[in-house]
Amino acid sequence: MHRPSPRPAKRRRSESPSSEHVQRYRAEAVALYRAQKYAAALKRFDQCIALAPYQLALRDQRAATLEKLGNIKEASREGQTMMAMAPDRAIGYLRVGKCFQLAGRLPMAQQVYEAGLNAVAVDDPWRPKLIAVATELNELVQTTVQSKTSSSTVDVTQKLPVELQLMVLHHLPTNQRICCMRVCSLWHRLIKTTPAFWTTVDLRTRTLTATRRPLHSEHAQQAIVQCGHRLTTLRLPKSPQLSSGVLRTLAKSMGGYGSLRQLELTPSAKISEGSFIAALQAVGPRLEELILHAYGNWARHAWSHCPRLLRLEAAHATATMLLDNARGPSLRTLRLVDCTFVGDQSMAWIAGGCPRLQSIDIPPLSPHTARSIASTATMSSTLTLACFRSIVRLTELTHLRLPGIHRTRGMTTADAELAATIDVLRRDEPRPSLQMLDLSASTALSNGLLLEMIRVWHPTLRSVSLNRLPELSDTVVATLVASCTSLECLHLGQCPRITDALLRTLSTEAHHLRELSLQANPNITSQGLDALLAPDAACHHTLARLDLSACPGVTSGSIDRWIETLREQQSSSSSSSSRSNLQWISLYNCHKVSRASYDRLRSLLPPSTVIHYGFSDV
Repeated sequence: MHRPSPRPAKRRRSESPSSEHVQRYRAEAVALYRAQKYAAALKRFDQCIALAPYQLALRDQRAATLEKLGNIKEASREGQTMMAMAPDRAIGYLRVGKCFQLAGRLPMAQQVYEAGLNAVAVDDPWRPKLIAVATELNELVQTTVQSKTSSSTVDVTQKLPVELQLMVLHHLPTNQRICCMRVCSLWHRLIKTTPAFWTTVDLRTRTLTATRRPLHSEHAQQAIVQCGHRLTTLRLPKSPQLSSGVLRTLAKSMGGYGSLRQLELTPSAKISEGSFIAALQAVGPRLEELILHAYGNWARHAWSHCPRLLRLEAAHATATMLLDNARGPSLRTLRLVDCTFVGDQSMAWIAGGCPRLQSIDIPPLSPHTARSIASTATMSSTLTLACFRSIVRLTELTHLRLPGIHRTRGMTTADAELAATIDVLRRDEPRPSLQMLDLSASTALSNGLLLEMIRVWHPTLRSVSLNRLPELSDTVVATLVASCTSLECLHLGQCPRITDALLRTLSTEAHHLRELSLQANPNITSQGLDALLAPDAACHHTLARLDLSACPGVTSGSIDRWIETLREQQSSSSSSSSRSNLQWISLYNCHKVSRASYDRLRSLLPPSTVIHYGFSDV
């Protein structure tokens, strides 16, 4: 006797999928998708579908994520599942048809769209889009067929006007333009005789990166020879295939009479220093900009070969070798990335040999470089307060960024240097009118010295960075804000003595502040943030960037109160000029700010406003 199969046990209420979890997973998946983290977004969509397998919108978003990951077959299967679940809904037909289009199977896509038009209900909200996509595909197929039948009898180079051909060729990168010279004799003559094509050679194209084909020396040499004396800008990408022959070709084609103004390259092991010197001898008399992304010590040869140099940027150099006997009478900008052994003598060489400098940018070592040289006990900076004796001699200096000024060993010596530096600043002599000052991680700076600097440079300062200064107090920064009426950018990250009192001062004094960084300050709380974000704050209309990363005192309460203020402004009939202009805010690693507060803030701020929210794994 056949026994009936037992009925499946009813699912308890506690086992039913939670719509709250589905909404949360879906919001996280959409955020990851917008951040182009498609693999992580796919995992979240899988979790959503496991809880709610019959929601077509979730399956469509999962299929879109699979398309971004390049898995067209799986995305098509997901679309077919949607068609089987709801044959009268257009969303499944749209997804499957798009997958066929991406795979290049246009006839199959046409069949899917036609089947959808016959099966989808008239009142379906996606039906108009299905009609539009099907019509567009039919027109594309007809155009393709017509072009195939007529392409054998049409010569583009003869039919198109010369002006139109020049416009098209003008937008091509140098390497593709050289390939076009081999198409026909007309294009070869047209490209070769157009001077505008051969003033700039920029071989750092996306095509080379996307196809993972390193640039070969022959290709670069051909471009340089074709340009000849007309070449004014040469930018070469990082490529292991570039050899010394490229620079020798450059030296030969210039012949001492070239007009090259800008040279940017990343030397590799196959490029010798001798070939670089030969190139400088040929192009140096008129060279105005030199950028080396590696082997920065080679830039020292520019002092003797480039008398008109205006900008010098070198990476991975040693200051004692690069700046020794520096001679740049016309140099305006000096940037040294990952430079070691930057000391007082280096600044003296700069001030003595480059009197017209307007910008000195020497950032601290990057974490990767610092780890690689840690075994040799090399310091990014050995600067002391004595460096200001050289800096004040640069009367045209407007931007100053140093990797850190450290204290001299011995309390007596440190006090003497501090007194001597203050005396130098107080002298009645021409001084630089600084607009940007970055002295982060300078342990030798006392509050008294900072007040003296403010007194000297307050009329022109617009951007100040004083990150990682453990002794920096609210009083000094308040004096800075009150004195520098044109202050626009203020960075005070990792300054433990900065409190809410400073934020209250900013809310009444900082009328032009556009950017504020308070990263990892433990004494910043919601009370100070309330004053800063209040609608009547002095910087309410101007503040565009606010960094509150890793501030333990920032809570959801302050964010919620700000949200209420934003709602009142949106509901009121006030003009747009009275609303906040914030375009970028960071709440990263703010553990007391809840996800719900972030979601509410995200929904109120414009889509163009960037909000960084999340937590590190550490």
